[in-house]
Amino acid sequence: MLPEDCLSVVISFTSPEDALRSSLVSSVFRSATDSDMVWERWWKQGNQLSFFSSAILKLEKSTGKKCYILSAQQLSITRSSNPLYWSWIPMAESRFSRVAVLRTTDWLEVRGSIRTQMLSPNTSYGVYLVMQVSERAYGLDLMPLEMRLEVGNKVCCTSGFLGGQETEE
Repeated sequence: MLPEDCLSVVISFTSPEDALRSSLVSSVFRSATDSDMVWERWWKQGNQLSFFSSAILKLEKSTGKKCYILSAQQLSITRSSNPLYWSWIPMAESRFSRVAVLRTTDWLEVRGSIRTQMLSPNTSYGVYLVMQVSERAYGLDLMPLEMRLEVGNKVCCTSGFLGGQETEE
């Protein structure tokens, strides 16, 4: 039997799908497949991610596909630089170093973008806005939210209320 580090080198020249199949052969193959060296090689082959200063990129080990998570700092948020409306604070339970805390507003618009060339081909993606709403918050359920996703010339729109049913257009 080859040493585990040699197996890792060989496996790194395959695809993530082939590596997963080989991991079923034995515990030695599974350990070799799980090594950082294998996944770092795939990572370096097609991922130049230095443009994300406040983002997380995860590589799904089951498929080798990418998952991007943008921080609030990577988004364009209405009035986010005005301390009357927003404060930026560290929050222990966040995966990012600073989070945006909304103080008050009469208008909220959030925009974000990533380069679609960075996405894995033949993959379905989802877009989510993750936020925590204070018990003291009010008015967010009075007006419908409008969400819009654009990729090239394709547009998908949906609307709904926080905590309520979404309606697609």
